[in-house]
Amino acid sequence: MIEPFVEHFVPKVQFAAARALYQLTENPMYGERLVKGLQEKTLQVRRSALMDLGAIGYLEAVDAIAKTLAENSLKLIALKGILEHHLTKRSLTQELDNDLVHLMNLMDSLL
Repeated sequence: MIEPFVEHFVPKVQFAAARALYQLTENPMYGERLVKGLQEKTLQVRRSALMDLGAIGYLEAVDAIAKTLAENSLKLIALKGILEHHLTKRSLTQELDNDLVHLMNLMDSLL
């Protein structure tokens, strides 16, 4: 039912469908569709992709987010969303893995 909207002619509709499908299936194909959206021509579309990636916690997108042509404040919001998503899944006594340390270093570099 949602799948056809991934190919919709409006990029924001594509992103909404990819976000929903990633949240339902955790299939990286949908996360990568949003990463691809970070290279769209218009800033407003890139902003949408940033917010969707942050909302789904797609860790594989952190480097692409940091390099996106958009405001650092929005990149930080997206990266914070990814970090929070992954921190809620772990025990307080667990050490941070290298991916999360890398994510926090990217956040520091954007400040």
